[in-house]
Amino acid sequence: MRLKSTDVIAGVPAPQLRTLLQHIKRRDGLTVAEIADLLEVDADASRSIIDHLLADGHLTQIRDPGGHELFDTTISGNAIAGAKFVSPIPAAKAEQVLAAFLNRVRAYNADPDNLLTVERVTLFGSHACGAAEVADVDVSITVVRRVTGDAYADATEALGARVGARREGVLDHLRLPQRLLHSTLKNRNRYLSITNEDVSQFTDDYRTVYRHADDPDAQPFPPGAQIDHPGTPDRADS
Repeated sequence: MRLKSTDVIAGVPAPQLRTLLQHIKRRDGLTVAEIADLLEVDADASRSIIDHLLADGHLTQIRDPGGHELFDTTISGNAIAGAKFVSPIPAAKAEQVLAAFLNRVRAYNADPDNLLTVERVTLFGSHACGAAEVADVDVSITVVRRVTGDAYADATEALGARVGARREGVLDHLRLPQRLLHSTLKNRNRYLSITNEDVSQFTDDYRTVYRHADDPDAQPFPPGAQIDHPGTPDRADS
């Protein structure tokens, strides 16, 4: 997602709102008072901003184990949290970005040493809608594990040792293959935005641009392979 630095959302300048939503996302929810402190406003102003963000679908109300009211980011809120402030590019350039990305997907899937497989790539956002200029190329990837059961944990340990990854904890280590996959596919391209979210939950403007089943060079994965993150229901290119 791309925003202009001069944009205002829910009465909050876009750069300030992005920082707020990044904090909320990292903490898995904040209280009205905590949001007020971050925005440097009083409780009433904080509540008003939260109400706007709730109405716009950027926040959702949750409860912590103690029953306290918290507000956490939604899919669209996460998009703002990850937004960048850059100039748009023409559709032809966006198509080049997409083509290069899909080539990296094919190369990753063809490598027998990788622990994951990109089962499907879904294009959404302005480029999927045929806009003449786009802020970025939005893609959602559905990822499955090639290794099942306890063997996956052992494989991630071996991978971590091979790449010299620092072990922060069991769950963090299990996410290592996904982080490496995203880094490989992103390839430091600032116009490419990759998510594992099910984009069908917030837009009808999406289409499938890659399927593992259609790639003759892709490594196989076992039947019933575990999806590593949520994906998007299939939709034909046409």
